[in-house]
Amino acid sequence: MKVALVFCGQPRYINETLIFQLNQLFFLNKYDCDVYAHFWFKKDKDYVYNTGPDSHLYDFKIDENSIDLFCQLYKPKGILVEDPPTLQDLSSREYTKYNTEHLQVLPTLSQITSLKKAYSLIDNPDQYDFIIRLRTDMLVVRCPDLNTLSKENIYLFSVKLDEAYIYDCFFITPPKYAKVLCCEIDNIDTMYDNGQRISSGELFLKNIEVNNLLQHCKLLPFSEFYFRIQRQGRTLHSMIGISDGPPQ
Repeated sequence: MKVALVFCGQPRYINETLIFQLNQLFFLNKYDCDVYAHFWFKKDKDYVYNTGPDSHLYDFKIDENSIDLFCQLYKPKGILVEDPPTLQDLSSREYTKYNTEHLQVLPTLSQITSLKKAYSLIDNPDQYDFIIRLRTDMLVVRCPDLNTLSKENIYLFSVKLDEAYIYDCFFITPPKYAKVLCCEIDNIDTMYDNGQRISSGELFLKNIEVNNLLQHCKLLPFSEFYFRIQRQGRTLHSMIGISDGPPQ
C-alpha cells in the first residue's frame, strides 16, 4: 500500500510530538508513505498569524523551528514554504457579495491555495493507492485500515451528529479524484459567480458536487475514524461525527 500524505496551510503545533506519534501509528509506520507539504510560514517568533474566526486561536504565533522540525520528523519528499499571503496576494477579487463574515475569506483562500501548491509537488499521483489530506494540528485517534477501503471511493468525515457537515481539511482519495479535491481553487470563481459564498466547508462540498463526485463519496463512521484538533493552552477541540454517536 503506497500512500501520499499531504499537509498544507500553517505549520501549527509541529512540536506536539503526540501528533507525529499518532501519524506514525496510523500511517507512516504502517504503509509505504511519502509526505508532501506546502506551508505559509514566517521565521519570526513575534509574527502573528491570521486565523479563521472559528479556530479559537488568538494572537497566534508559530515556533521558529517548526519547518526544521517538520522536515526532521516527516522527511518530506517535497516541501514548499512561503511567506503568509495577504488577500491581495491570492486574488484581485474581494468576494464580499455572499459573505456575512468577510474575515473568513483570507483563511479560506490561503488554505485551498496551499492545498493546490502541496498537491503540485507530487510528480506522479498515480503511483499512490491513496492520497490523504491531513493537518499538522490534527490528532488522529481512530483510522480504518486502508487495505479495507475501495479505490473507487472518496472517504470523508462529517463533524456534526445531526447533519452532514463535511469536514474540509481531511479526505482519503484514490489518485483519480485527487486533482479535483486538491485544486478546488481553480473552480472558486465559477462557484462564486454561481452564488456560492466563500466558506471553506461549503466550497469543499460544492466543488465535489459540481464535478459529479458525490456518488463516489463515503462518510467514515465514528467507530472507524475520529480526530481532535490541537488548540492553544494544550486544549483539544473535539470533532463531533455522525453515524455512531458521540465518542466513548
